[in-house]
Amino acid sequence: MRAALKANDRLKLYLSVLQAAHAHAHHPREAALDLSREIAAADITVRAEADWLHDLPATAASEADGALRVPDLPRLALRLADDLGVMARPLVEGDGADAAFAERVTHWHAELNALSGPVLAAAQIEALTHGQRARGDSLHIMVMDLHKALNRLAAGLSTDRIDGAHCWQLAGDDSDRPRIAAFMRGLNRTAPLKFDHPGLDTAATRDGDKLLIQNDIGTNDAHVLVIQVDTAAAPQVITLTYSDLHRQRFGFFQRLLAEVGAHWGQAEQRTTQGLNQGDAYHVGTARFEAHDEAELAQQLEGIGERIVFLIDWNRARKRLLHFVSREGAVAVLEASTRARAGHMAWLNAGAERLIWDAMAAQGPSQFRLGDRLDQVLGEAEARDFLAGVLINAAHHPNAPALLLDQTQAQLARRLRGRRGDDDLLEEHAAYCHALAQGLRDALAHGLERDAPAAERLAARAKDWERHADQLVVHARELAEHQPQWRPLMQLLHHSDDVADALEEACFVLSLLAEHVDATPPSTAGLPPCARC
Repeated sequence: MRAALKANDRLKLYLSVLQAAHAHAHHPREAALDLSREIAAADITVRAEADWLHDLPATAASEADGALRVPDLPRLALRLADDLGVMARPLVEGDGADAAFAERVTHWHAELNALSGPVLAAAQIEALTHGQRARGDSLHIMVMDLHKALNRLAAGLSTDRIDGAHCWQLAGDDSDRPRIAAFMRGLNRTAPLKFDHPGLDTAATRDGDKLLIQNDIGTNDAHVLVIQVDTAAAPQVITLTYSDLHRQRFGFFQRLLAEVGAHWGQAEQRTTQGLNQGDAYHVGTARFEAHDEAELAQQLEGIGERIVFLIDWNRARKRLLHFVSREGAVAVLEASTRARAGHMAWLNAGAERLIWDAMAAQGPSQFRLGDRLDQVLGEAEARDFLAGVLINAAHHPNAPALLLDQTQAQLARRLRGRRGDDDLLEEHAAYCHALAQGLRDALAHGLERDAPAAERLAARAKDWERHADQLVVHARELAEHQPQWRPLMQLLHHSDDVADALEEACFVLSLLAEHVDATPPSTAGLPPCARC
């Protein structure tokens, strides 16, 4: 079993090397991806082997027909075939052999053994690396399926359970037990937030100086997390390998683990054009360093606590896109995660239907069919409202009627709390008053004979008129989406004619002052708006 799990790490590394070779062949001027951390995480200890894998992508070149030329392709294919056999052995040999797995392994062995030359056709690249089950089987999918099956088998073989983790052959001095318990303490603290969704099964064992902890996260094929704790190193090192098909969720998890000390490699650069129709298989390695057992336990607990927020994350993000931008959707999910509420309760409560019902309850004067929430509330307030709904859903997971009532009430309060008709009118009137007062004082004190002062008044008048215009533009945007703002728009339109006329009069006064040759009168006693 341990050999199979280590073979899984190497297989993922080989596929990453192949993807990196493809990327370099199509973009040779870009810096090559540094796979040093991934090579170390896969426990490639032979220096010559590690150097070969590190340098292989730089030797690749693209062919005119989209094929990939890799001089050492037969050697890489041999490594893939050998480790596929090692990984599959616990599942395809013995009394409990799985015939379906055995047939697929035989097929991929034949495919890999047929790669005797240096050229890999475009169709072969996709067959080896794609991760979308709807497009048929691939070596990548085969490896993921084997990994899932190994995790299930490990649960059956476990000789011990530590707070829900399936464990076998741990350190003889029991030093692994508090480390696993720390990880599970964090995992179990937030695990209820997944409700009845499958996932978070954990297995742990020891391999030499390393404690291995694996978590399958959910049902997504490429969504697996592997932790290696090197207890012999000083300081102790946690190496975490994480794989995901979704770039946005990958970045989300990177930011989550940075909170507990993760230092990531260059995983974000592994999106490879030409593979998976632009949806590349993302895999990354994070490194943590702990100077004592207390710090190690804190890091393991922090990792375990954050895993549940990955389950169905992309489904929640897509639902939020009905109401806010892409960046806004991620910000909402990050806010609910910081509150340790997550998004599963909101999904279970109806997700976008809950928000739509709350919008409809406000009446047609507030929302029309097709209105987006951020268009009416504004981006920042829409994000804040949605995050509050997600958090509230986690607090009331079994009270859908109460949740709907509270959501409607919260939305109504936010609509009432926005700038109203009177506020816009008052502010626009204030600018008109400032313009009129400035012009009156200028005429009363003869600023037409003081060119510098008249020019300063014209500049201030232009600035005031510009701010008044912005209020009109804002009102026009509101009127486009909400009918109740249309009468206000008409009133502001007429009021803005006044602001335009006053600003123009101040400008004409400055032109007049340029052509009047007179000694400027004393400005003593003038109000500040006329002197400045």
